[in-house]
Amino acid sequence: MRSWRPASPPTGTGNWPRSSFFHDQGGSSETAHILALLAAADRRRHVMEVINPALERGTVVLCDRYVHATFGVFVHRGVDFRFLATINNGIPRPDHAFYLKLPTDELLRRLRERDGDRPHVPNETETGRAGRGRFSAFRDESHNL
Repeated sequence: MRSWRPASPPTGTGNWPRSSFFHDQGGSSETAHILALLAAADRRRHVMEVINPALERGTVVLCDRYVHATFGVFVHRGVDFRFLATINNGIPRPDHAFYLKLPTDELLRRLRERDGDRPHVPNETETGRAGRGRFSAFRDESHNL
């Protein structure tokens, strides 16, 4: 088994922007779009360097937070679904995708444990609930990708 962290660029990329810099800039629409573009670029690299070669070898590939997570993360931050679909065009779609439903309070506890008291959005509780609804809507829309 091999593990890969897409947010960690391989050696030699030196100037790869750190997404934490943009997270620290706040929750503006511009910041959300920049993060969505960085995520799409990183995912494309991950597909080219890790996923495609593994699939070509006949390896089963399991990904945590693959392309579906992009929609769950960025739609609630005001990034248009069609924009996200466009910048993720060409990313291989999984044979199966699983959504692990987590109670909002537990989600918030984990986010705070990971990120401290820095809020991700103005009202995290409502966003957590709304995110589940948007993820369900994405499931219905994803056939258009």
